[in-house]
Amino acid sequence: MEPLTPREFRKLYVIPYDIEKRQRRIEQLEAIQVEGPQSASDVVKSSSGEGNACILSHATVTGTDISFTRREDEIKRLKRTNVQQRKKYMYGLSLIESCDDCEMRALLTAVCTEGKKPQIVAVELMEQGVDIGPEAIRRRVERWINQNVR
Repeated sequence: MEPLTPREFRKLYVIPYDIEKRQRRIEQLEAIQVEGPQSASDVVKSSSGEGNACILSHATVTGTDISFTRREDEIKRLKRTNVQQRKKYMYGLSLIESCDDCEMRALLTAVCTEGKKPQIVAVELMEQGVDIGPEAIRRRVERWINQNVR
């Protein structure tokens, strides 16, 4: 698995949405694939004859439409990407859970996994009696990410 970048960590909340959209695309492609490979045919010029005699004629060539194979490859690629994204998401969540400070863990969860703006988080905390401003939240989250996410 490639490492989680600080930018990706800040946007952990988007990963489940990204996975879901990719999964829908996979399902659409698989529905098309159920019909099996489509045969394709084309008429081409051909030559035949013995010795110096060359007779031009037409021949029909049939085979499997390449789009079937391309869709199969695309489905495999999309599934691999989803697996990688799930691993990154789980790794990001485990990083948050590894934080010893419960207040910091709450800030990281709200900002990075729920996608809340620091202003909203500050209001929610103030309602619970914790006085910390949005700029302080932003700085603390950034500092933690810069120290712990590589």
